[in-house]
This record gives sequence, structure tokens and C-alpha cells, in this order.
Amino acid sequence: MKTKNVAALTIVLLLSLCVKAQPGNYCSLAPGSLTDHWGVPMGGFNFYFPGQGIGGTNAIGVGYTCAGALPAKLSVLQQFNPVGSATTAAGSFINRDVASVGSSVFRGVGGTCDVLQIPGVTHIGGDFKAGGGTNNYGVKGMAGPGTASAGLCAGGDFSATISSASSVNYGVKSMAINTSNTSFGVYTQASGIGLVNSYALYAANTGTASNNKWAGWFQGDVN
Repeated sequence: MKTKNVAALTIVLLLSLCVKAQPGNYCSLAPGSLTDHWGVPMGGFNFYFPGQGIGGTNAIGVGYTCAGALPAKLSVLQQFNPVGSATTAAGSFINRDVASVGSSVFRGVGGTCDVLQIPGVTHIGGDFKAGGGTNNYGVKGMAGPGTASAGLCAGGDFSATISSASSVNYGVKSMAINTSNTSFGVYTQASGIGLVNSYALYAANTGTASNNKWAGWFQGDVN
């Protein structure tokens, strides 16, 4: 009997040592740290984290303290001070797939929020905010150069399509409010080189509306 007890105790001790040697642990316990870079070769398979929840439950946090509140299903926090002259990013997505057919569409990142809801609910496909800096951009887009001579580069491509008779559509809705300096609701600039067409602002109304149909409408002085 004593031999069995010793063997069982030995197994428990070995298992505890194995557990302690592994990186990570429950937040209520002392976690083991990585001692080298850790990789997981996928081998053609997927890595899943099953489970749904709201209010930061069944979620994944990167950069947060263990057991800290998480604002989203996947939450990433970059908060290092000071960073010196370094340029940082909380998230980075790069798509460098190579197409085999000309009709392929590649995305660096995609956001969708489209479940049919009860009236009064607001959906936002992408929500961005910037503040605290000398120069702040809520969204900054850049396109080009392309590979085809007859191609198209658009820094931003926006559309709004609603068939409801009581709805109002804005392809782009912008507002600038400043109480102590100059404000531009929309600021455009075009710089063509050589024998090309260059339009700082081009507007066209191709609809079939029977009421007001204007390519441009200005309420206020126009210079």
C-alpha cells in the first residue's frame, strides 16, 4: 500500500512540475512565462476558440491585464510609455495574395454589421476615432500606384443605398466645426501633370428624380 501511495504522489508531483513548466495559467494563479518564441504550425488545420457572449465574456484580450475587462470579442491594447521616436500600431493586417484571374478582389481588412434589426437600431461597419495629437485623422486612406495603365485608384470609395421612401442617403456626410479657426466641411485638391484632365471637384447627378435634380447645391456664399 505504501508503494502505491509513493507512486501516486510521485505522479502528482511530476504532473505539477509539468503544469508549472508550461507558459500561462489561470489569472488567479502565478503564470509561467515564455522563455523563447512560441509558434504553432497549423499543418493545414484551423485554431478555434468556441463560445459566444456579450459584455466581454468568451472574449480574447491582447495587451490587457489578466482578468481585466474586455470591450470586444477580440480586444487589443497598445499602451507603452514612453515609446521615444517609434511608430506604433495596435493592429496590422497585410494581404499579399497573388491573383491567378483578373476578377479577384483582395481586402486588407473587412468589417460587416448587417443583421436585420428592430426599428431604431444603428449599425456601424467601421468606427474610428483619433484625438489627442497635433494632427488627427479619423480615417486616412491612400491608393496606388496600380499595375494597369487604364486602372483606377481611389483613396476612398463610399456608397449609400436605401430603397425606403422615408430614408435619406449620403454617399459621404462630413462636418467641420471650429470656433477659433478655419473649418472646411469638404476640402479637395487635384494636381494633374501633362495633358490630362484635372478636377478638384466633379459632381454628376444621373438619377431620374422628378423633383429637384442638381449636380450641386450650395446654401451660403460661393466664391
